[in-house]
Amino acid sequence: MALLCDIRYMRSDRGYLCLSEAEMSLTDVFAPSARKLFDVRYDPFIKNVMVPTARKVTAPELEKKLIIDHAFENREAVMAAALARGREVSASDGLYQDLLDKRKQWSVPLIAAIDEEDPQAFDHVIELFWRLMRRMSG
Repeated sequence: MALLCDIRYMRSDRGYLCLSEAEMSLTDVFAPSARKLFDVRYDPFIKNVMVPTARKVTAPELEKKLIIDHAFENREAVMAAALARGREVSASDGLYQDLLDKRKQWSVPLIAAIDEEDPQAFDHVIELFWRLMRRMSG
């Protein structure tokens, strides 16, 4: 979910981002639209390292890879920056329009993948879900 956000901030003093599906050996559960999102919006690091290895990545490294916008030293700094950015964007038609334009740019191929490729992948994802449920119960 965090990867769909327009602006991404994290604390650098704790936490990480990981793709839990990969951690459970379910890398083929990523719908075509999710893989398209990784391709059009993010550094290849997500697809080439995080997906196959389930590696947990800290905020400073995510910031270097431009996967998050900024890593802050603590919770208070994250909140202050997020509120300031929200005020800044809401007060400026230009900044708001810029965010919309960027979202449209990466959303077009993502929406196409949702419409054209995801339906064929859905049955496969459902089967993976039930396989996981069987593994967890047995």
